[in-house]
Amino acid sequence: MYIAARKRCSLLIPDFLFPYYKALKEGHGDLKRLLHFLIKKFYRNKARFYLRNEIATTIGYQEEGLDLHREDFRPIEWDWVELKLLASSHNMSICAFFVFLLRLEMAGALEINQKFGEVPPNSPKI
Repeated sequence: MYIAARKRCSLLIPDFLFPYYKALKEGHGDLKRLLHFLIKKFYRNKARFYLRNEIATTIGYQEEGLDLHREDFRPIEWDWVELKLLASSHNMSICAFFVFLLRLEMAGALEINQKFGEVPPNSPKI
């Protein structure tokens, strides 16, 4: 029986989010598990936000000049397919959509910290 090797994929993380991303990645063990967590948290459990019905002719990419860090990994195949579908349904590139998920997670963490007065003064804008 032949078993195909998983594809190696890459995501580009902006420099201003990289420290937060690294902490999240370490907390989840690796990028594969972090991606699975983010998709499950923000989309699988909220089916009504799953896919948008709008059709666009253009895809939104990340801005230029963000000093992007390339992160290579071997994702769970279904998570990668789902990420591609979600990104496409929101008219975004895969990398831009992953950064969007990171920002959603970061917004939740900042909101919790604000309630307890623990937000650093130079927190990145979301």
